[in-house]
Amino acid sequence: MSVLSYDILGSLPEFHREAVKDMSISRAYQISEILLRDEGDPKNWDDLEEEIKRIGLSDGRDFFLSDSKITELNNLCNTDYQNILKLFGIEKNIMVVNITNLDGESVVGGTVCSPPIISETAPKLWIRRFGILNDKIVKVDVLVY
Repeated sequence: MSVLSYDILGSLPEFHREAVKDMSISRAYQISEILLRDEGDPKNWDDLEEEIKRIGLSDGRDFFLSDSKITELNNLCNTDYQNILKLFGIEKNIMVVNITNLDGESVVGGTVCSPPIISETAPKLWIRRFGILNDKIVKVDVLVY
């Protein structure tokens, strides 16, 4: 009985790690869905001074991205990163969003959204999706940890 208990208890940290990894992947996928399929609320949040309720990068069509919304998300992440996390409901996490062309060149000259400091030791499980920006296919990578 004690050997069985030891085996089960010894496996708990591994089960916990796997559960955390699965939750991170799930959150990253959910955020990628919002970014790729939703215009945000209000729909023209990138042009207004009013309160942003939800951020989406769609131009109104699934997977078609708005250049101005990507630029505005980049600006907001550089000035108020914590509020961006709050809008996505992941205040206790770290999020990184990167959008590149198929050659790997950033569409904004760097990472679209990231914290000032990124942990080198944290596990990084990226979700890669594809969208269309200015009639070209782009890679949309999202990381949550």
